[in-house]
Amino acid sequence: MTRETEFWEAIQRIRAKDDRFEPETYPFVLEALEYTYGRIGEVRHVSARELFDGLCVYAKERFGVLAADVLEKWGVRSPFDIGIAVYQLIEVGTLAKQEDDTLEDFDLDVDLRQVIEEEYFD
Repeated sequence: MTRETEFWEAIQRIRAKDDRFEPETYPFVLEALEYTYGRIGEVRHVSARELFDGLCVYAKERFGVLAADVLEKWGVRSPFDIGIAVYQLIEVGTLAKQEDDTLEDFDLDVDLRQVIEEEYFD
C-alpha cells in the first residue's frame, strides 16, 4: 500500500467519525505546514500561531482573493477549525504533537476571513 493510499484511508477514517471538513482540507493543512517550514527556514515544531499565519499566507498565494471562500466551503472558518483538523491528523498518526500542545492553542483571538482578506481589500 502506498503512502498516499494510507493517507486517504486515514482521511476516510476521520470523516467517518466527523465529516465537518471536506477531504481537501487535510492535504491543504499538510501543505500549509510544509509552507510554514519554508517560511521559518527549518523543519521543527511549529506553534499554533505559526501554523495559522503560514496557512493564511499559503491560502492567499494558492487561491488569491477567493482564499477565505475556499476555506469556508471546506468547513474551515476559524483558527480553532484549523486546530481541529490538525488534531484529527494527529489522532490518525499523520502528524505528531509535543506533550504540552493542546487544541486550545488554536483558540486564537483573530478572525480568519479578516486576516486572509486584509491584503486584498484594505
